[in-house]
Amino acid sequence: MTEKPETKPLSRKTKFFYGIGDLGNAVVNSAIQFFLMKFYTDGALILPALVTVGEPRQLTLWNNDLLVAVPVFLFALRTRSLGGTVVLGMALYWLAGKFLG
Repeated sequence: MTEKPETKPLSRKTKFFYGIGDLGNAVVNSAIQFFLMKFYTDGALILPALVTVGEPRQLTLWNNDLLVAVPVFLFALRTRSLGGTVVLGMALYWLAGKFLG
């Protein structure tokens, strides 16, 4: 039977730098989750947020969110691609905010 080589515990310095390396991944992951949640709640056909604005709620059919959601929904039905739908939705939502105000 072969013996396993003895391993030393990791130093504090090594643990610290592994943590710093993981920090970049965590920041990117959090940013992606934030923008996906923004897309899911504001651009993925959640009806009350799409067709009403203001307080008290007033019906409007020219809401930027609705203008983005309709082509994204049609794209999702046609392609059945989750990744493509998310990317298209995020891109159109960004464009609508930039050009339609």
